[in-house]
Amino acid sequence: MPCRWILLLWAAAAAEAFSPPLMRVHPSSSLAALAEKVEVCGFKDCKRAGGGPRLEKLIGSILEEKELAIPVEACECQGECGYGPNLVIDGEIVNFVKGREAVLQALGIEE
Repeated sequence: MPCRWILLLWAAAAAEAFSPPLMRVHPSSSLAALAEKVEVCGFKDCKRAGGGPRLEKLIGSILEEKELAIPVEACECQGECGYGPNLVIDGEIVNFVKGREAVLQALGIEE
């Protein structure tokens, strides 16, 4: 019985060591000026987390406000459902994009 608890504690510690970052963002701070396309995942889990049409609309309004002509469209599921809502910016996935501040950060736009 004691070995079982040790294994459970080890598994929990290992899971924490490999947890994803809060948000993966492109290294470029001027990404929006360089981006050719922004895609928003709208599948079940991402949509439930705040993605889909609502996030598309938010991104579109931010880009319009900043006078940036970057197309925003829906994309297929990226398989990172637990980390959503997810964006795909020029082929690179950005996780946990929830709310205006996260969108600005993901696009590399200053307020």
